[in-house]
Amino acid sequence: MKTNEKQTFIRFMMIYLLISLLLFISLSYYYYADQKRSIESQLSIEMSQMGGQFREQGIEKFPEGFNVTLHSKQSYPYPAFINNEKNYLSTSCGGFDYPDEIIVVEAEEQIIASRTSALLHKIFTFMGIAFMVNFLIALLLSWISLLPIRQANKEFKEFVDDVIHDLNAPISAININLENLKNKYNDKQLNRISRSVDTIKNLYLNLEILLKQEYKRTNISTNLSKEIYDIVDQLEALFPHVTFKVDVPDIQLMINPFSFERIISNLIENSAKYVKDDVIITLGVDEKNRFFIKDNGPGIENIELLFSRAKQAKKSNLGYGLGLNIIKKLSKECAIDLTVESKKNEGTIFYFDISLLIIK
Repeated sequence: MKTNEKQTFIRFMMIYLLISLLLFISLSYYYYADQKRSIESQLSIEMSQMGGQFREQGIEKFPEGFNVTLHSKQSYPYPAFINNEKNYLSTSCGGFDYPDEIIVVEAEEQIIASRTSALLHKIFTFMGIAFMVNFLIALLLSWISLLPIRQANKEFKEFVDDVIHDLNAPISAININLENLKNKYNDKQLNRISRSVDTIKNLYLNLEILLKQEYKRTNISTNLSKEIYDIVDQLEALFPHVTFKVDVPDIQLMINPFSFERIISNLIENSAKYVKDDVIITLGVDEKNRFFIKDNGPGIENIELLFSRAKQAKKSNLGYGLGLNIIKKLSKECAIDLTVESKKNEGTIFYFDISLLIIK
């Protein structure tokens, strides 16, 4: 199951179970309140009957927890059923035998507490069983709702695989022929064609990373300095108009080198393409263990929208903006905190917090 499918599955389950739980709690509360009133009503009838037995038959022995006493008529209102929080009282007239007194039947707190406890146990048992059944239903419904998404993802993946495969063959052929031509001719136009081909190649590599969710990324010990110099060495040929300033110490990182290479390459390519003349790109590590890439470009407006695809689409009609989305995506997956600082007409700095990746 892919990441987006897992997220959809879990979210549907959580929402369904949360709504069900709230519904169960609401129904249980109203059921509890109704049943408690029934318990009190039944208790009132029992106590009234005890008072009648005392008045008519003189019975003084009653079930444990109940007491019958005589009080003056001024002590309590009668007839009445009274809940004074500590216990329950049922009052009735004394009849011919006790004309100046009233009969008071007292039910101790434990009587109502035991009956209420039994009610709660019944409710919680029902809720537990209902929740387990509902959990199984949620699993089934989540799986069924996921089937169309899985099918669409499968078809889309097959389409992307076909596109990537079909792009790879002609681009490789063009590159081979370009190299042969460059060996014979030293022409600027050939270099421009080569750069355009490399751009298309990077674009479909980005497409592959972005859309193939099953791609396995394995972290290995990677030397930051060597990795950066290798990347810069490749990009210098691609962007001869760019001046690279590199000062990166020998630091070992636990990271996926392919993902890291795509982050750096995409970012440098964007800087090189958007800064027209005298491009200077500086790469280094600051005292906070942040790897940074700095350019001398015009700066970026609305940084908060930098990684928005809508904004990127406006920036370039060749689709270069896809690279910024890749940078954000891969940085998150590599556990790198990415921040950006930019000043108009001074340039932009991208910071990558690598402190958690350093092997000490």
